[in-house]
Amino acid sequence: MNKKLIDILTQDLTPTQPLYSPLRRSFSFGIFLILFFAPLIGFISGYRESLSQELLHPKVLLEIFLIITSFSFLLLASFKSVIPGEDLKVYIFSGFFFLFSYFLVLLFFYINPYEHSFIHAHNHQCATHLYLFSAIAQCTLLYFLNKGVAMFSYKTSLLSSLSVSLLSLMLMNFTCMFDYNHILKHHFISFLIISLILTLLSSIFFKIQIRCEGEKL
Repeated sequence: MNKKLIDILTQDLTPTQPLYSPLRRSFSFGIFLILFFAPLIGFISGYRESLSQELLHPKVLLEIFLIITSFSFLLLASFKSVIPGEDLKVYIFSGFFFLFSYFLVLLFFYINPYEHSFIHAHNHQCATHLYLFSAIAQCTLLYFLNKGVAMFSYKTSLLSSLSVSLLSLMLMNFTCMFDYNHILKHHFISFLIISLILTLLSSIFFKIQIRCEGEKL
């Protein structure tokens, strides 16, 4: 009796391939983004000549650590957010904690006059490039997230937008001279703006997706 009932209820269903775990998917996608966008940004924007030396400086390593850690937690949370019943509190708190810590580091070096560069050889199109790379990365991420069921469209949109924009922010920081005045005003503010824009656009995308899924039922 149970088997017949199961057959009746599942006769219209089609078999699907199970998704990998959110940890595996986020790790694979993060590696893909870094390997793809690092050469692309270097080709279009060009990394600064002193980058190899500055990467050995403790303050630069601290900033990279904070960005990568925040990016990892937010990206993992975005993949987990499309799975019903997943608890995201720890991942969201950790992602925002390291993001806020990075902002405090920028603010500290911005206030410190000895950290300002007197050589203003900046890439003046860095904000535009940050918008472009973040948008491309977000479209790629939405393709992978679309394989799940977005139960929290706003939350998924915010987490995914912040994660890809953070990675673009870090890579764009490598293209300009290390002037914290420029990075805070042009890079970080541009990061906040593009994150907001991508969150709104992604929310619309997920709303359309959920509506289409509802019409199929």
